[in-house]
Amino acid sequence: MLAGFLVYTIIANFSVYFLGSVINAILILILCFYGLHIRTLDIQENKKEVCLFIFGWSFVLFVSIVFNGCLPSLQLFSHLILCSFLLCLNTEYQESVFKKMIWILTILLIFSATEYLIYIITGKCIVIAEVTRVTSVKEGDFHHFLFNLVSVNDIMSRFKGLCPEAGNMGTLCAFMLFATWKIKSTKIPFFVCLVCGLISLSLAYYIFLFVFLITNIKPNPKNLIIGLVVFSAFLLIFKDFFEDRLVERLMSVDSIEELDNRTTDTFERYFKRAFYEGELWLGVGAHNIPHQVTDQPLYGGREGGNSGVKKFIYEYGIIGFVLLFYIYNIIYYRKCKKMLLYHDWVYLFVFWACIYKSVIFTSPCFFILYSMMPVINRINVENVNVKNDDLI
Repeated sequence: MLAGFLVYTIIANFSVYFLGSVINAILILILCFYGLHIRTLDIQENKKEVCLFIFGWSFVLFVSIVFNGCLPSLQLFSHLILCSFLLCLNTEYQESVFKKMIWILTILLIFSATEYLIYIITGKCIVIAEVTRVTSVKEGDFHHFLFNLVSVNDIMSRFKGLCPEAGNMGTLCAFMLFATWKIKSTKIPFFVCLVCGLISLSLAYYIFLFVFLITNIKPNPKNLIIGLVVFSAFLLIFKDFFEDRLVERLMSVDSIEELDNRTTDTFERYFKRAFYEGELWLGVGAHNIPHQVTDQPLYGGREGGNSGVKKFIYEYGIIGFVLLFYIYNIIYYRKCKKMLLYHDWVYLFVFWACIYKSVIFTSPCFFILYSMMPVINRINVENVNVKNDDLI
């Protein structure tokens, strides 16, 4: 039940499957109370991590509410409660929830990718609804298939499944590569996430995939052949999409700044003004971002959205972000139970590099990946040491 709900938290809030923030909060409270009765918690072992997590977020939310008079969303509150609960779980139960979540997500991705490929090849699919996504920047209309949200006005719509954006799908798949590669029972999820990340056409996914390949995969004939087969099959169907979405995009820019579509020009002006006026230290408060209905290319603005670490800092402040950065790293270090190893540093680099484009540390689905990676890396190293001892 908990594993299924973690997967549910990645679903876009404009999907017909999204139950609403109030119902989500109620379900999370039920899950937490249920957990109290089945002896899955280990408060004594995890109390320092839990206290640090609660302290950090309490400070951030306190500043937003008391100093800026802005109440964070109910969804954020409920997600943080669930993340705190995940930290309280004993290692054995958290591992069980983690593996079940991986397989539930894999099954969902298989259905989503299959439906998406049928749509791309035939142009036909079952539409169950027409939905609209409303943000501070723009509105977008989507066809809601059984397992996919496809933009109405975008012929080359990227694969996003039921996530809000294709970038979310790419990021999730990238982190799943790191999480599933070392576990023998999750080879199928690894391959599914590899393929789904490719068809998301997310630039971030390709960057993180490159980091994953050079840090985890040994260059041998078998791996090279598998990689060539997968990429050739991908290009066979998505060659035009790949060139349009990535190759031409990269070739048409003159600087790295032009690739950045995390924020609009209007937001950048507000961000710089807040910086020069000293407001960024504590932020301006949750959701305190002006509505930008005219910040589109038609009006001379830059196409993009308001997301990532800049938006978080604008709302919650530099001090709040630095505090959470420190606390999350301390939690990771304590989960390792020893000095950070090479793969721990790689994962931390990928995680915090991702924060620039998408603030994922509030998502319970990503949080359990984050808190489980030290355990996965530690177990993997211990298994290698055992094998070496046997050889000796």
